[in-house]
Amino acid sequence: MEKVHNESSNISNGTQKNVKKQRKIILPENSICSICGDKATREYYGAISCSACMCFFKKCLDDNVQLACKFKGKCNITKEKRTKCKYCRLKKCFDSGMRREHWEKNKKHYVKKFKSTKFNKKKANDKLSNKVFEIKASTVSPTNTTDMGIKKDCSKEDKSQLVQNSSIQSMSQPEETILDDLVECENIMKHPKKWHCYKAQIFFETTADNGEIVYSDGLIKPLDAMLESSVQWADAIGKFIDLQADDKALLTEKFVCKNIILSLMYRAMENENIIDAIEKIINEKYDESDDKRIFNKYFGKKLRELVKKMIRLRLSHVELIIIKAALFLNNNANDLTSDGSDCVLVLKESVIESFVKCRRYDFLTCSIRLYDLINCISPILDILSKMIMKNKILRDVFNFNNAGALIEQYIGESSVTSEDEIKEGNSTEDDSMDKI
Repeated sequence: MEKVHNESSNISNGTQKNVKKQRKIILPENSICSICGDKATREYYGAISCSACMCFFKKCLDDNVQLACKFKGKCNITKEKRTKCKYCRLKKCFDSGMRREHWEKNKKHYVKKFKSTKFNKKKANDKLSNKVFEIKASTVSPTNTTDMGIKKDCSKEDKSQLVQNSSIQSMSQPEETILDDLVECENIMKHPKKWHCYKAQIFFETTADNGEIVYSDGLIKPLDAMLESSVQWADAIGKFIDLQADDKALLTEKFVCKNIILSLMYRAMENENIIDAIEKIINEKYDESDDKRIFNKYFGKKLRELVKKMIRLRLSHVELIIIKAALFLNNNANDLTSDGSDCVLVLKESVIESFVKCRRYDFLTCSIRLYDLINCISPILDILSKMIMKNKILRDVFNFNNAGALIEQYIGESSVTSEDEIKEGNSTEDDSMDKI
C-alpha cells in the first residue's frame, strides 16, 4: 500500500483527473481500508479507505459534531464494530492520514462551483428582467417607433420600479449570508465544543493562551457568556439592530434559557450521561425530601424526552441553528410592539428561505421538515425553560439568578424575575405543571 501511495504521489505532470485515474488503476483489488479493514476503494482526504469511512469522516466535519468515548478512546475499530464508537472511529481516521485541510479544500471547491452556477443563473435572470422591462416600456402605439425609442431611454428609477413590479422579481430573494453568519456565530460561541463525561462528571477541554490543553470540570457556562452569544445571534441576523431596545430585551430573555437547554441537549444526543450530571447537581442543591426526588425525576424525564425526539428526528447541526433562529425570532411574543412584530416576521422569513436554499429542496418539503422539528421540540422546550425560570433551585443550578441585570447591561431594560421575587421552597411535579 505504501508503494502504491508513493507512486501516485510522485506524479508531477498531468491533470488532476489523470492523477485520480492512475490512483484508481494502481490501487490493488485486495487493498484494505486503513481505518476499519474493509475493502478499500481509493484514497480519500489523504488516506486509503473504504467509501463508508470516507462518508463518516466527511459527515463528522460537515456537522461539526462533538464526540466522546466511554472507554477513554481505546475501542478497536473493525468492519464489524466501526459503528459502535464514533469518537474512536474519527480518531483513527485522523491517525490513518485523513486531514481536515483536504476536506476544507474539497468543500471550498464545491462552494466555488455552486456560487459560479448561482452567478450564471442570476446573470440569466438579469437579462430576462431587461427583456421584461423592454416589453413593459413598449406600451405605446405599435406604429409610433419614435415614442418607443424614447420610452426605452427612461430614467434608472423608472426602470428599477418596472423591474420590481414584474412577475420575474415579485418573489423575495433570501439573504445570501444569513445562514453563513448564523453558522459562523454558532462556531465562535464561547461554550466549549469538546467535552468528556466520566462517572456523571463533566470535563470540558479548552486551550490556554500558550496552546496547552486544559481540562476543567463543571456543567453550565456562565450566563453572561451565554447572553453575549445570544446578542451575537441578534447581530448575525442583521436587521435585528433596527428593533427597539424593549423588543430586543423581550426576545432575548425569552430565548436565552431555551438556548442553554438546546445547546446542552444537542451534546447529549451523543452521550446522555450529561443528563445524569445535571441530576447529580440538582441532588446536591436540594435537601433530602420526597419533593426533591419527584421534581428531579420529572425534570430529568423531560430532558431525556427532548433528547430522544432530537435523535429520532436526526437533528443536524444546521437544523439546530435554524430552530434556534426560529425560536429567537418569535413574532407572536406577548408585549412585542407592532413594528417589532413586523420586522421579526420579515427576518424569520429570510431565515426560512436560507434554510430552503441550503437544503436544495422545494419550499413545501423544507417547510414540512421545519414544522415537524419545531412542533416536536418546542412544547417540551417551553416546559423545561419555564421550570428553570420559576424554580429557585434550577435557577441557581443554571446560573440564571442574575439574568435580568445582564440583559439590561447588554441590551436594555429587562423584565426577567429577580431571585427575591421567587418564592422559597421546592416545587413538586404538580406545582411545576400548575405554574406552567
